[in-house]
Amino acid sequence: GLGQVIIQREKLTQEQVSSLFWINLAISSILTLVVVAASPLLSLLYGEPTVTGLMIALGCLIPITTLGIHPGSLLIRKMRFRVIACNEVLSTLSGIVTCIACAWLGLRYWSLAAGQAAKSLISVGLSWRACAWRPSRPSFDGSVWTDLKFGGNLTGANLATFASTSGDNIIIGIVNGKVELGLYDRSYRLVVQPLFQLLSPISRVAVPLLSRLNNSEVQYREAYLNIIRAMLTLSVPSLLVCIRDGYDMIHVFLGTRWIEAAPVFSWICVGGLTAPVYSSAFWIFVSQDRSRDMLRFMVPASIINVISFAIGVFWGIVGVAAVSAISFVCIQTPLVMYGATRAGPVRHR
Repeated sequence: GLGQVIIQREKLTQEQVSSLFWINLAISSILTLVVVAASPLLSLLYGEPTVTGLMIALGCLIPITTLGIHPGSLLIRKMRFRVIACNEVLSTLSGIVTCIACAWLGLRYWSLAAGQAAKSLISVGLSWRACAWRPSRPSFDGSVWTDLKFGGNLTGANLATFASTSGDNIIIGIVNGKVELGLYDRSYRLVVQPLFQLLSPISRVAVPLLSRLNNSEVQYREAYLNIIRAMLTLSVPSLLVCIRDGYDMIHVFLGTRWIEAAPVFSWICVGGLTAPVYSSAFWIFVSQDRSRDMLRFMVPASIINVISFAIGVFWGIVGVAAVSAISFVCIQTPLVMYGATRAGPVRHR
């Protein structure tokens, strides 16, 4: 959550940014220890011993990834999006090449971990190279505590969102097993990853832009509405095609062996219809410095989402996809948008 502090704040000092950097690094190191300690428990939960080694390896990437948060956030704050885009393309290509090379050498599932490690290392290195900022010695002043509250609320909201986006995999893995989980996960990624590629860069632009327009309600409202209209125009027609022709899409992208995933894919596309609107609530909360409100509404929405997974699992993976999609469109999105538009230039209507 502390990276968003750097993007949102109107004024920043060297001491402030350095303090947040060292705090973030300390927290991430503690999280690594937690992940390493918890990895055997996750192996027991899934009944899969190989999970332990993978969790330890990926957990050790947390501090490395954290090193790139502050220079990356400063680049976003300065709206150097061309540099950011180049860095992301290069780091992603590095991860893909590493993953394929390791798979070719017979490293099997470790190839995925190696690809993630390569992507993280390259991304951090490129961010530091592009950013002129360097941390100074830790020194904590009063403003840091306000930033920590802001970041803490964001972290809580992010954790709630993570629980709601990962809870389906965990529940399916425990109840239905790894074959059904594989079918569900492939369908989910086939929808969510393209959506993420659309929403993530737009969100990266929207938060600093709206943060700078807080003093002009008309411009803020117009900017928000223009962005959300563009996102819906780009996403909704494609999703409607995928809902109607789910079997054809799975056949083309995954092959006939995955055809059982087609109804899951179509239902996840139904949920994706309001994903741009749901994600736009994040821009409003963060840009208006309302992280506490964000936490208050994101947590109940995430709990409702997890409950929908638990209900849907009685009808298998299609039930999980269907119940969660209907719940997301009809309950979570209206709930979160109600919280986002209770105050500020963007109202319910």
